[in-house]
Amino acid sequence: MCASSWLAAIALTASTGVAHAQVQSPFPTRPIRIIASSAPGGAIDTITRVVTAKLGDALGQPVIAENRNGANGAIAAELTAHAQADGHTLMAGGNGNLAINPLVNKKLGYHPLKDLAPITS
Repeated sequence: MCASSWLAAIALTASTGVAHAQVQSPFPTRPIRIIASSAPGGAIDTITRVVTAKLGDALGQPVIAENRNGANGAIAAELTAHAQADGHTLMAGGNGNLAINPLVNKKLGYHPLKDLAPITS
């Protein structure tokens, strides 16, 4: 799946899940942060910024794109993995964060299967 399809699926999944969650409790209660694992101007960053604008309008809360590039996405993944697990911090990444890094670096600051949860596949 290409990056644009992936991020569009995140936006659709996030907004659908939020609509259901609003019946039970208010969400989001504060701005949502999407950590992009690419440099500004990269594909993931560009798509993330398009999604943040649309998602913010749909949720009625600001959605902020934050770039944390470097280490093949490990910096963004580790920051996301250690954020509070309340749905207010998301990551836009790729194969490097989840599949490649664990194979080439045994001392990552996160475990992609234990510390991160997908909101879409």
